[in-house]
Amino acid sequence: MDMFRKLLTITFITICISTFSQVGIGTNTPNSSSILDVRSSTAGILIPRIALTNTTTYKLNGATTIAEQFLANSMLVYNTSSQNDVTEGYYYWKQINATTSGKWVKLMNSQDNVVSATNGLNINSNQNVVLGGSLNSPTSVATSSTNTLAITGLQTGNNITDKIVTTDTNGVLKVVNSALPKVFYMPSITLDVSTLATGKTVDLYAAYLSQFGSPKVGSQGAPSSIPTYTKDQLYYYVTYFDPNVFSVTSVDAKGLMTYNVIGSATSSSYMNIVFVVK
Repeated sequence: MDMFRKLLTITFITICISTFSQVGIGTNTPNSSSILDVRSSTAGILIPRIALTNTTTYKLNGATTIAEQFLANSMLVYNTSSQNDVTEGYYYWKQINATTSGKWVKLMNSQDNVVSATNGLNINSNQNVVLGGSLNSPTSVATSSTNTLAITGLQTGNNITDKIVTTDTNGVLKVVNSALPKVFYMPSITLDVSTLATGKTVDLYAAYLSQFGSPKVGSQGAPSSIPTYTKDQLYYYVTYFDPNVFSVTSVDAKGLMTYNVIGSATSSSYMNIVFVVK
């Protein structure tokens, strides 16, 4: 009787120890930190393959409905279907409410495009978010005397054809023409007023280009020509003329001025012509 009791006690202890020990598949020495240790160098674990209908339906496609509250939190399946809001891949059940609700959550990878980029950002072929793209809403970048903003590595520009960026009183960026003077007088020219005449013409732009493009003398080291605008980049104005000598009838968009000579000129007779950069 005593021997039977001893054997029974040993058996009971052994069962208890086995009950709380680790399970090893492919190993006789499962890791002590795990409840299940699966080891193999030639095969993997095959997760159940299920066709889900969507992320919120707790009934597995084609299976008997399971009360949602009885689905185990973190249940893992491999979804084989692509419909509604599910695509092929691994999903786990996430319990949202302890009694009534939950949803299937996909385990994402780099091919799933889980990150979106808008408003001046893009995702490149390496799935990195980079600058570039259209703005979808008014956007501001706040700087301070300490946290400044700089753009480096810019190319050398052309102060005639390039644009410059300015801001209005609200800090909104805008583009204007280059930083050269926006208003300047046309260089001096001589108009033939030796005889009275009507319908005479002079090409203001050609006269300007001739003088600025081929100056007679320049300082040491100066370029051989002065930067000029194209005729389409300018507005042409006659701001004053001697009314006893001239009658200006028109100036076209290309800078061709038409005028009449109506009187004899004196040493004080002149005309002012102004160019304005568009």
